[in-house]
Amino acid sequence: MPAGPIASAREAEDVGRDKRLFARGAVWATHMFASVLLLLFVWLFSAPVGDYLLVLAIALFTGGYALWWSATVVVILGAAAWRRTLPARSDVLHAGVAPLLVLVVVALHVTDAPLRARFELSRPAMDDLVRDVLSGTPGATGDRRVGLFQAGLIGRADGGVRFATGSAILCEAGFASLPARPRDHAGTTYRHLTGPWYLWAESECD
Repeated sequence: MPAGPIASAREAEDVGRDKRLFARGAVWATHMFASVLLLLFVWLFSAPVGDYLLVLAIALFTGGYALWWSATVVVILGAAAWRRTLPARSDVLHAGVAPLLVLVVVALHVTDAPLRARFELSRPAMDDLVRDVLSGTPGATGDRRVGLFQAGLIGRADGGVRFATGSAILCEAGFASLPARPRDHAGTTYRHLTGPWYLWAESECD
């Protein structure tokens, strides 16, 4: 007796399922974990300088993730060549996740989008800080929360105001509001953001 359409659909589904190599929950859990860590990378990119140890830890995981992904892609391609058939769609989707994540993170880093977004959200509070320091408001140079940044080492510099928003092992970095474009000096480099605002970092951060 010929199989009905429902039975045929189930057989086709079973065949497709049998072809899948990387459709298990652990595989997608790994992708989700990698996505969370790469989002943490994006958060680190939103600061003038990141914690070197944290960056190193994420970089090590990313390297391991890349090796794991590369090995699975080799297995998928090898199995497809051995079977002389196309890989299962779930395996193709799995193979495309890591490159997509990396492309998004690289694009955000190259364009400085996380840093600029965090800066713009914090700019009103940063402008208030500059006014307080220039007007001599008591306590204006004390460490404080400024928008989405923790500011320290607040003080006058080059006719304007400069403060640190983070530190690495051997250097400090942050923002400066200056009336004119400053020259790099005394081991400090500047990069223009917008208007009177600049990023500054000690040369050891490079």
